[in-house]
Amino acid sequence: MEFFQQLLEANGQFQYQAKSFSLKLPGGRVRYHWNEVSTIFGGQDNEVSSGDLYVDLFFKDGSQVRVKEEMEGWYRFLKELVAHFPGLEPDWDIDISSPINQSNLTLLYDKLKRSMPRALEDCYDLPLI
Repeated sequence: MEFFQQLLEANGQFQYQAKSFSLKLPGGRVRYHWNEVSTIFGGQDNEVSSGDLYVDLFFKDGSQVRVKEEMEGWYRFLKELVAHFPGLEPDWDIDISSPINQSNLTLLYDKLKRSMPRALEDCYDLPLI
């Protein structure tokens, strides 16, 4: 049980401050401000070998970052995400993970209150469905 608790609390690749978090990426550490997040999608890789969950964060300035389940600190990141976006369902990751190996892409948060089709089009340049 202690190992699991350590896994849940480990920062891993992340560092947290009151108004921001930073993430260690191949090019260096990048800081992101929670109040600049405009949209959050959650999904699951639909590859048979992984099926890992991910979160895509889109920011006001047009930048984006994908946080993957395989990253060290994933569980703590989920906890921080729910703390900074109270409307997020705490168990959204469990809901998305079934059925396995399907993307189950889900709009978790949108500051502009767009519908999922509109947010998909705006964020991923996908046509409206």
